[in-house]
This record gives sequence, C-alpha cells and structure tokens, in this order.
Amino acid sequence: MSISAKDVARTLDTTPRTFRKFLRASGMGVGQGSRYEFEKREMARLTKAFRAWESKRNSAKKDEDETIVSAPESD
Repeated sequence: MSISAKDVARTLDTTPRTFRKFLRASGMGVGQGSRYEFEKREMARLTKAFRAWESKRNSAKKDEDETIVSAPESD
C-alpha cells in the first residue's frame, strides 16, 4: 500500500508544502504535476533525512536572522 505525500507530511508533523520542498531539495522530487507516493518501509529513511534537512534549514535561518539583527543601523 502506498502512502501519499500528505500522509507522510502529517506523520512528520509538517505541512505538505514543506515536505515537497524537502523532496525537491534532496533530489527526490519527481517534477511538476507528478505525484509522490511512498511505501511504509521508506518511512524510517524519510524521517531521518527530513529531520536532518529541517535541522540544517532551521540553523541556516537562525544564522540569517542573527545577522540581520546584529547588522549596524545606518543613519
């Protein structure tokens, strides 16, 4: 039985949009108009890869936010 991207996203406690961004960023994207379907046996691999991607993404965003906050104001 295949699992949809929406169901995988729900399992990962994220939005389907964010999950699709992860798939495209990690090279697992299948292109516009195509459908993502996964098998239950893939869940452990997807979960591990998604958590690593999410952590890296959040870290980069935090660094970017800190740079913006610490930038000197110009007169």
